[in-house]
Amino acid sequence: MGPTKRRAYLLKDREINFPFEKNRDSFVQTDHRTPTTLYIPDADSFVKYPGESYNDEHIVQITNAISKEAVENSTNSLIELSAHFDKFYQKVKVLATVKIPEGFVKSLLNYVAEPKISIQGTYELIWHNDFADGDPWAIWEDQPDQAQEFYVPAIPLKENQPIIESNHFSGTSRMTHSHLSKDELSDVRMKYSIILEWNDYSVDVEAVKVDVLDKLYTDKMLASCVLVASNGEEFPAHRCILAAQSTVFHTMFKSEFRESQTNRVELKDITKSCLEVLLAYFYGRDINLKQIPDKIATQLIQAAHKYDISGLERLMLQLLLNKPTDWFTMDNMIVLYHFTVNVDGDKFQLLTDKLLNIMKRYPQQLKTSEAYQNFMKDHPENAAELFIKLLEHDSKMAKRIKLI
Repeated sequence: MGPTKRRAYLLKDREINFPFEKNRDSFVQTDHRTPTTLYIPDADSFVKYPGESYNDEHIVQITNAISKEAVENSTNSLIELSAHFDKFYQKVKVLATVKIPEGFVKSLLNYVAEPKISIQGTYELIWHNDFADGDPWAIWEDQPDQAQEFYVPAIPLKENQPIIESNHFSGTSRMTHSHLSKDELSDVRMKYSIILEWNDYSVDVEAVKVDVLDKLYTDKMLASCVLVASNGEEFPAHRCILAAQSTVFHTMFKSEFRESQTNRVELKDITKSCLEVLLAYFYGRDINLKQIPDKIATQLIQAAHKYDISGLERLMLQLLLNKPTDWFTMDNMIVLYHFTVNVDGDKFQLLTDKLLNIMKRYPQQLKTSEAYQNFMKDHPENAAELFIKLLEHDSKMAKRIKLI
């Protein structure tokens, strides 16, 4: 796998004017090649390039290198630009000069590979009147040229090369045309950005790692057992995955039980829908808890308790405790209540209390619930206990609906 090209702005959208003229020396004694400063180190101007993602350690170290250089060379220009007219070739040449101290380059090379600097932006030629009001440099603000894009290709930063020059400035044709065709003086108004580029050889472990559980879940590769839902539908699975998260499955597959011989587990108390979610949990899949109906949630907490899947049991208990009153159906609350009161200890006491509080708010629904009628018939002792508990909560309600 090859490196990933990274980019960040050393400086973004800075505006400057730098001198360029046809015959300025006839008016002002100055050197055409006097450079214009483009960049002095400043960590605050180091910003993200659109759409890029970074190794955070790289960004921290680059920022530190810039900050150190800013302290040691706070007034020194690291990147400069100058322009002149080449009489032999009859064209304008723009020279970009990079003067990066060796210590700064070494700091970069410790953390990033093959760093380079490029410059890009737009420029306008600003025309001057030769003798406007006696000032040859008065800008004619009403005569700006149209913006012209320019680009200085990437300049490699290397050790033992303190000064690097590049005359590969694309976009000088308009300057040349102006120089040859106009008598007025001009400056160059430039808006530019300086880009630091580097190759990132770091490996994104999350991106390349193989999600073993996901692959086993999706492909059912080398499945070693079958789980059978209450409707008879079969689901291939892996004994080691089940045993690692359930002490009941672990015992089942290690003992002389029939399941260890046939590798077939009949789950007559678990519906197909519940088993699908249960397997998703076993294989580490994301479960959309917001979309789970109360019936499936009830089956899941029952299955988690029966098969000693402690993580799922805690998850479903928290889910049920956090659900609003109107999420529960009366029939399912009866089933859930019967389950919680028959578990030893008080691990489900908060859930039991919540169910009682909801049921006492809706006495007519409780009275007409088919599940409650079956509950009284199949589990009369638990039904009597429910009546007493509701009576403790609200004696008038119990008398009004005549629960027994």
